[in-house]
Amino acid sequence: MSLWDGFKLVVVLYLAAILSFGILFVMMPYYLTKVPLEKCVVVDDDGNAVYKVLVSTDPNEVVRFALTWLLLILVTFGLAFIVYIPAAIRFVLSRVVLKPL
Repeated sequence: MSLWDGFKLVVVLYLAAILSFGILFVMMPYYLTKVPLEKCVVVDDDGNAVYKVLVSTDPNEVVRFALTWLLLILVTFGLAFIVYIPAAIRFVLSRVVLKPL
Protein backbone atom coordinates (compact mmCIF):
# COMPACT_ATOMS: atom_id res chain seq x y z
CA MET A 1 0.00 0.00 0.00
CA SER A 2 1.50 3.27 -1.06
CA LEU A 3 1.37 6.53 0.79
CA TRP A 4 -1.02 7.88 -1.83
CA ASP A 5 -3.44 4.95 -1.27
CA GLY A 6 -3.40 5.60 2.46
CA PHE A 7 -4.02 9.31 1.93
CA LYS A 8 -6.98 8.58 -0.37
CA LEU A 9 -8.45 6.18 2.21
CA VAL A 10 -8.25 8.76 5.00
CA VAL A 11 -9.75 11.52 2.82
CA VAL A 12 -12.64 9.31 1.71
CA LEU A 13 -13.33 8.20 5.30
CA TYR A 14 -13.30 11.80 6.56
CA LEU A 15 -15.67 12.97 3.83
CA ALA A 16 -18.01 10.05 4.50
CA ALA A 17 -17.84 10.76 8.23
CA ILE A 18 -18.90 14.34 7.66
CA LEU A 19 -21.82 13.16 5.53
CA SER A 20 -22.84 10.61 8.18
CA PHE A 21 -22.71 13.23 10.96
CA GLY A 22 -19.63 11.64 12.53
CA ILE A 23 -20.92 8.11 12.93
CA LEU A 24 -18.28 6.79 10.53
CA PHE A 25 -15.53 8.04 12.87
CA VAL A 26 -16.43 5.07 15.08
CA MET A 27 -15.74 2.67 12.19
CA MET A 28 -12.55 4.42 11.05
CA PRO A 29 -10.10 2.49 13.33
CA TYR A 30 -11.55 -0.75 11.94
CA TYR A 31 -11.04 0.21 8.30
CA LEU A 32 -7.65 1.85 8.87
CA THR A 33 -6.48 -1.51 10.23
CA LYS A 34 -8.27 -3.78 7.75
CA VAL A 35 -7.38 -2.14 4.42
CA PRO A 36 -3.55 -2.27 4.77
CA LEU A 37 -3.70 -5.85 6.08
CA GLU A 38 -5.65 -7.03 3.04
CA LYS A 39 -2.96 -5.68 0.73
CA CYS A 40 -0.28 -7.84 2.39
CA VAL A 41 1.10 -11.19 1.31
CA VAL A 42 3.27 -13.69 3.17
CA VAL A 43 6.45 -14.64 1.31
CA ASP A 44 8.77 -17.60 1.71
CA ASP A 45 12.59 -17.54 1.91
CA ASP A 46 12.90 -17.26 -1.88
CA GLY A 47 10.63 -14.21 -2.07
CA ASN A 48 7.67 -16.03 -3.59
CA ALA A 49 4.20 -15.07 -2.40
CA VAL A 50 2.74 -17.99 -0.46
CA TYR A 51 -0.33 -16.59 1.34
CA LYS A 52 -2.61 -13.61 0.96
CA VAL A 53 -3.79 -11.97 4.19
CA LEU A 54 -7.58 -11.63 4.41
CA VAL A 55 -9.82 -10.30 7.16
CA SER A 56 -12.92 -12.48 7.26
CA THR A 57 -15.73 -10.44 8.78
CA ASP A 58 -19.42 -10.30 8.18
CA PRO A 59 -20.76 -6.75 7.57
CA ASN A 60 -23.45 -7.32 10.20
CA GLU A 61 -20.79 -8.28 12.72
CA VAL A 62 -18.86 -5.08 12.02
CA VAL A 63 -21.96 -2.89 12.37
CA ARG A 64 -22.95 -4.59 15.66
CA PHE A 65 -19.43 -4.12 17.00
CA ALA A 66 -19.36 -0.45 16.01
CA LEU A 67 -22.86 0.34 17.31
CA THR A 68 -22.11 -1.30 20.65
CA TRP A 69 -19.00 0.79 21.04
CA LEU A 70 -20.79 3.92 19.81
CA LEU A 71 -23.32 3.45 22.59
CA LEU A 72 -20.53 3.01 25.14
CA ILE A 73 -18.73 6.09 23.81
CA LEU A 74 -21.90 8.17 24.10
CA VAL A 75 -22.73 6.91 27.60
CA THR A 76 -19.21 7.59 28.89
CA PHE A 77 -19.02 11.00 27.16
CA GLY A 78 -16.17 9.89 24.90
CA LEU A 79 -13.96 8.18 27.47
CA ALA A 80 -14.59 4.72 26.00
CA PHE A 81 -13.00 5.85 22.72
CA ILE A 82 -9.60 5.46 24.38
CA VAL A 83 -10.33 1.76 24.87
CA TYR A 84 -12.19 1.40 21.55
CA ILE A 85 -9.19 1.91 19.28
CA PRO A 86 -7.20 -1.06 20.68
CA ALA A 87 -10.44 -3.09 20.76
CA ALA A 88 -11.06 -2.37 17.07
CA ILE A 89 -7.50 -3.40 16.19
CA ARG A 90 -7.93 -6.62 18.23
CA PHE A 91 -11.27 -7.24 16.49
CA VAL A 92 -9.59 -7.07 13.07
CA LEU A 93 -6.49 -9.05 14.01
CA SER A 94 -8.54 -11.85 15.55
CA ARG A 95 -10.27 -12.38 12.19
CA VAL A 96 -7.16 -12.57 9.99
CA VAL A 97 -7.09 -15.58 7.68
CA LEU A 98 -4.21 -16.66 5.45
CA LYS A 99 -5.43 -17.76 2.01
CA PRO A 100 -2.98 -19.95 0.07
CA LEU A 101 -2.08 -18.64 -3.37
